[in-house]
Amino acid sequence: ILQHKTRFEFILKMIENYNADFVGLNEITKNFLKMACKNKFIQENYSMSDSFENYNIKEGNLILSKINCESLDK
Repeated sequence: ILQHKTRFEFILKMIENYNADFVGLNEITKNFLKMACKNKFIQENYSMSDSFENYNIKEGNLILSKINCESLDK
């Protein structure tokens, strides 16, 4: 049994405990992304990189930053 929910909760708790300025996560799933987006600590403390949720891929990368970054689309 992989216990995804337990593992995801542990990762989110580690992010909160370390309280880093930047966090880079590789090979995250859409389920983890949804949990991260709903996490109160992340909502209050980080800006998130563009979500891969709208793309047709199983896993992606996520960058969390305490420093607000301007969009490169400008």
